[in-house]
Amino acid sequence: MTSFSRRCLLGSVVCGFPLIAVTYRDSRKGALLNRSTVRRSPIRIDPWGGAGEPGDDPRIVTLADGLLCPPSDYVAPSSGLHYLYLWKCRIDRFGTTQNRYLARILDGSLAGDNRPLFYRDAGDDVHASQDQPDVSEAHADQVLAMLGYLGLSAETPLGEDLLLSDAIVSNAKRFSFQKEYEWSVLALLHYLPPIRQWVNRWGKACSFDAIAHDLFRRPWDTGACNGSHLCQLAASMLNIAEQYEILTDRSRNKLHAYLADAAGRLANNQQADGGWGRMWSRPIPAGPQSPSTLHMTGHHLEWLLLVRHLHTTNPTVIERGIDYCRSKLLSLLNGNDDPQISLCPLVHAVKTVIEFDRLGEEATDEDPAFS
Repeated sequence: MTSFSRRCLLGSVVCGFPLIAVTYRDSRKGALLNRSTVRRSPIRIDPWGGAGEPGDDPRIVTLADGLLCPPSDYVAPSSGLHYLYLWKCRIDRFGTTQNRYLARILDGSLAGDNRPLFYRDAGDDVHASQDQPDVSEAHADQVLAMLGYLGLSAETPLGEDLLLSDAIVSNAKRFSFQKEYEWSVLALLHYLPPIRQWVNRWGKACSFDAIAHDLFRRPWDTGACNGSHLCQLAASMLNIAEQYEILTDRSRNKLHAYLADAAGRLANNQQADGGWGRMWSRPIPAGPQSPSTLHMTGHHLEWLLLVRHLHTTNPTVIERGIDYCRSKLLSLLNGNDDPQISLCPLVHAVKTVIEFDRLGEEATDEDPAFS
C-alpha cells in the first residue's frame, strides 16, 4: 500500500491555501520520494555541448545567434524555454542574460502577470500554470522536463517554499499511463535514477521498465508530434540506462527493437528531398504525399543522433535529413520567409544541424552492417 505523510507549514500560504509538504513513500521498496531523495544535479541525456567547436557551419550559427535574441516583452514559458534550449546547445553554459531570462520565466514576469509559473493545487500536486490560458504548456510537464535538460538543480526555488524537487516528487506520484507522458518521464529521467520504481498516488506500481513495455506496445503515429517524441523518449531511456541500471535487459532489448523499427521506417519512407512528414511511419504513397516538414524532420534527427552509437540506421539517412534541414534554414536566412514555420521547429532543426556539424566524421561513421 502507498502511504502519504503530510504536514502543514504554519504561516505559509500559496495561492490562498495552506502549503503542504509531501513525503511520498514507496512501501514496496522502502524508498522515500521527497526533496532529499531527488537528485540535486540532473543527469545529462544529451551528450553534446560547447561553443565554437570545429565544424560549426557559420551560416547556421548566424541563424542560431539571431534566434538567441528573444523578445523582451510577453513570451509564453514554453516558447521562452525553447530559446534557452537552443542557448544550451549553442554555448552550453548560461551567463547573466540567460539566468535573468530564466528567472523571469519562473517568476511570471515574462508572461506579464507576475504570478509564479509553478503552483501547488488543493490536492497538493505541483503544476506549471495551466490555469492561465496564455501561459499553459504545449504538453504536460514540458516545462519540468526542459528545466532538467537545462541542468537546473533540484534545489532551484519555484515559488514560496516550493522547490524543483517538489515538482519532481509530484510528477512521480501522479504518473499515469492514461495520459500523454513523454515529458513527464523525461523529467523523471533527469532527477530520479538510480531510483527505478515507485508507486503512484493510486497505488499502482510504476517503473522505467513498465514505461518501456507500454511504449513498445503503442501504435506508430500516436503520441505527441506524430509519435516522434515517443522515439525521443526511448532513445533517452537507453542513454540513461547506460549510466544507471534503471532497465532490465529485456526492457533494453525492447527499446532497441522499437528504435530499430522506427529507424527502418524512416529509412524506407524518407522523401526525395531528404525530409519526413506527418506520415513518416507509413509507406510513401504513389499519389500525393504528406510534404516534408522542418518540424518532423528535426525531431526525428534529434533522436537518431542521440543513439547514433547504436547504429540504428544508415548514416546516409541522417545526412540526407540534415541536408534537408540545412537547405530550409538557409532559405530562411536568405529572407525566404515561411509562415508555416514557428519557433519550435526552427529551434529543433538548428540544434540538430549544429550537433551534426560538431560531431563531424563521428556522426557518419559507417557501420559494417551498412557497408
